[in-house]
Amino acid sequence: AEAGITPSSAADDAAAVLKKRGYRVEVRDTGTDRPSVGAERGLSKELGNLVFHTSLIGVLVSVAVGSLFGYNGQKVIVEGDSFVNTLVGYDSFTPGSNFSGDQLEPYSIRLDAFDVQFDRSQPSNYGSPIDFTVNVTTQDGPGAEPEEQVLKVNDPITIGGTSVYLVGNGYAPVVTIRDGEGNVALEGPVVSVPSDGLYTSLVVIKAPDAKPEQLGFVGFFLPTAFVDEAGVSFSRDPDPFNPQLNLNAYYGDLGLDEGNPKNVYVLDTEDLTELNSRTSENGGIVLGAEETYELPEGKGSITFEGLRRYVALDIHHDPGQLGALVFSTLALTGLSASLFIGRRRMWVRTGAHADGRVMVEYGLLARGSDHRLPGEAKAVGGLLAKRWLVQQQRTGENELQTAGARAAGSGTGNSSNDEKDK
Repeated sequence: AEAGITPSSAADDAAAVLKKRGYRVEVRDTGTDRPSVGAERGLSKELGNLVFHTSLIGVLVSVAVGSLFGYNGQKVIVEGDSFVNTLVGYDSFTPGSNFSGDQLEPYSIRLDAFDVQFDRSQPSNYGSPIDFTVNVTTQDGPGAEPEEQVLKVNDPITIGGTSVYLVGNGYAPVVTIRDGEGNVALEGPVVSVPSDGLYTSLVVIKAPDAKPEQLGFVGFFLPTAFVDEAGVSFSRDPDPFNPQLNLNAYYGDLGLDEGNPKNVYVLDTEDLTELNSRTSENGGIVLGAEETYELPEGKGSITFEGLRRYVALDIHHDPGQLGALVFSTLALTGLSASLFIGRRRMWVRTGAHADGRVMVEYGLLARGSDHRLPGEAKAVGGLLAKRWLVQQQRTGENELQTAGARAAGSGTGNSSNDEKDK
């Protein structure tokens, strides 16, 4: 009472303290001798719960949009060649359920150079690839300016609403095949499929335009060819220090004239006649760079002109990707709020004690289990006590200053009496 604290002012003080701690406060029973305060916090926990469940629906809708209107395609590009974003430009294409050809943005990608760095410093990892760098020139539309870009593993380029990923690479031997009439039946790079870390690669070559018989070749490519004691060729290094083609030759019907799709990396020899192999009289075909082999029976020739690299690209379009990212972020935020924000209520009741003091009672209640509730009760109690202690100290200082002023004003001018009064 000496500090001027009344039940009403105590309730106002409690409301002010709780507001600073983020509670929604309501002062009740004002004007009576037992005013109280009702406070609540943590409604954002329920908001987070609502945001989390709503965002889950948004994620599902975004994924559905991507599945319906998105597409995924693969393309192999040899150095110096280009890819145009049309249906016929893909090697394989997987459209969404509601895909339309109008979704394909007209852009192009030209492979300028492909560089691979192999480990040469550590004997245990000698020859292992450590970096892939693809230099491409892109044109985002017919009237757009060409732009030079760099594509790396796990670092795709974005163009025309698609993401372009590097998923594979290898060698493409450049060959020239002449048929039995001396005409060029096939000329250009042939993609080989690596089978190990040293880029020992499967090679399938088909020349359906050869006359009078169609020609087919199957074998393997060695970047750095060596021959062991048993006469078996193998590659000792992934870099092309001694490139070599080892092939078997066939002639006959390749089965391409019937219009049925065929795997370009598989040669069906059922309807073909063997010309060359390691087990035949003519032996297998072994070609180094810039070497030519004349086929038996006047069937033509094959020349190993040179070597290029190629890259395998995965082109992905997902119109629901951004929505899935936004909603998943919101879902994570809402889940965090619902897990870590505590919802609790607090009541403060004040009233005059029989001896003139003000009695303050307070209590807290959590919705569910909340191990932080005792700590919150202790913190609020400390803040209330500190606030009223400061008020008491200020009241005591004011009373002391008032008493000193009265004593100073009642002096008689006698220095000894003045000192005594002080």
